[in-house]
Amino acid sequence: MHGEDIYIRRKRFNPAQLQSKLCRLTLIADYDFFTNLGNRNGPKTIGHVIKVFDRLNYLFLTSKFLDDKHDEMIGYGFLLHEIVIHESWTADYGHYNSPTDVGGKIWTATSLLRAFSRFDAKQSCLAHLLSYKRIDEGILGMSWLASPDPKKLGGICSSPAIPLPVAGTYYLCLSA
Repeated sequence: MHGEDIYIRRKRFNPAQLQSKLCRLTLIADYDFFTNLGNRNGPKTIGHVIKVFDRLNYLFLTSKFLDDKHDEMIGYGFLLHEIVIHESWTADYGHYNSPTDVGGKIWTATSLLRAFSRFDAKQSCLAHLLSYKRIDEGILGMSWLASPDPKKLGGICSSPAIPLPVAGTYYLCLSA
């Protein structure tokens, strides 16, 4: 009986299985975040970003998700793959790190998320933009939702979108 317990434990802690439950995450802090929350201080900004990651990861690791058959799925979380800190504005209007949208317009959550979808995070399953931008609708965060159809865009680890004028992806979210 004791030998069976050991076998079950080894099976549960299969490293390949654990790896499939963790998503590589890239966190990007725009210039507004760097200036306002990070006080234009790189280490302080990175500290804030890591705190956000820790909170986010804890929520996912301790949550119970249900699959299509209503079976519980637990232990899903993130591996922090990369942190990108923008220490200045990007000159191109319409870039997620520029002060305004194209034409000097105030960002909307949708336009910011679309601009951010052009960010190249090919080595990650998910990219998350941290911003201090004023979003016109007062929205604090937004993400693309995945379709249950694996051939459609959206969600973690989705394929790039080819029909866009510039290839982009919808495996990302933002919080402002």
